[in-house]
Amino acid sequence: MENTPIETHETASLQQVTNQTGAYNNNYHSDDQEISIVDDVLIQMRAQRKAKAKKDMILGGAFVAIGTALTLADIGFFFWGAIVFGGIQFVKGAMNYSVKD
Repeated sequence: MENTPIETHETASLQQVTNQTGAYNNNYHSDDQEISIVDDVLIQMRAQRKAKAKKDMILGGAFVAIGTALTLADIGFFFWGAIVFGGIQFVKGAMNYSVKD
C-alpha cells in the first residue's frame, strides 16, 4: 500500500523526534487518548449548558410568578413586561435543556 504525502510527512516527523531524543516523544497522543479528551470536554460542555438552562428556567419561572402575583394583587398595574420576559426566558431554558447531543 502506498503512503500518501501526509502519512509520509507524519512518519518522517515521528522518526525525527525519535532520532533526536533517542526515545518516542510523549507529546504525541494516540487516537484513543485524543478521543477520550474530546469526549471529556464535550461532557463538561453539556453539563455547563444544562446548568445554564436550569438557571434560565428558574429565573424565567420566577419572573412569570412574581409578575402574575403582582398583577393579580390588583395594585393598579399590569406587569406584562415581567411576565413576557419570564416566559421567554423559561422557554429558552427549556429548549436548551431538552437539546439532545
